[in-house]
Amino acid sequence: MILARNLRGIGYELDIVATKGDTLVIVEVKARLALPGTGRSVEQLLPPTKRQALRRGAAAFLASQARAFVTIRFDLALVTPTSHGGPAITYMIDAL
Repeated sequence: MILARNLRGIGYELDIVATKGDTLVIVEVKARLALPGTGRSVEQLLPPTKRQALRRGAAAFLASQARAFVTIRFDLALVTPTSHGGPAITYMIDAL
């Protein structure tokens, strides 16, 4: 279930905050950056400063919640254009 979208705070921005059971799922959405066959790795798409910002955002979100989560997961959604006009979405679970 999606809890928040485009959540912003000092030093972070979370694209999607969701739950899956008792897991808090933070989803980073990247558009047009990872075209198929370019060989771009998760480390290139999410440099250390971005990963730190995601962790800061997750901590801030958790601090605002009364609910406790057993685990936290960081996923990555890559959205790329296709030749037929619609987007192709590659979803990577537990990308960090």
